[in-house]
Amino acid sequence: MLPAATAALLLLAAAPNHSFEVLPLGNGYGAAVVDEAQGKLSTLLTHAYAESSPGVLTPDICFDSYFGVALDGEGGTWLGEVDAESIAYVPGTGVVQVTHEVGQVVIET
Repeated sequence: MLPAATAALLLLAAAPNHSFEVLPLGNGYGAAVVDEAQGKLSTLLTHAYAESSPGVLTPDICFDSYFGVALDGEGGTWLGEVDAESIAYVPGTGVVQVTHEVGQVVIET
């Protein structure tokens, strides 16, 4: 049986909520961000820090990039226009996997 004070705290405890909309990742050389709202890689930096040296900003090489797929020689589909089925870290790694479905094809990036 729980003490009354513990039971009261459990009743007042807030339910967990999803409060962070991006999944960061890095490998010691570069860094990246997957944006859940956009369902895509939104930032890819060539250096793990905001500045590679004082006053020299690290470029975002993913800026203005669009990922797409063309199937069976037909018109292509931009993956940014298709809702992601799932976005999650691969268990036991720092790798983020984004899964899209286009028609009957599952695309994992």
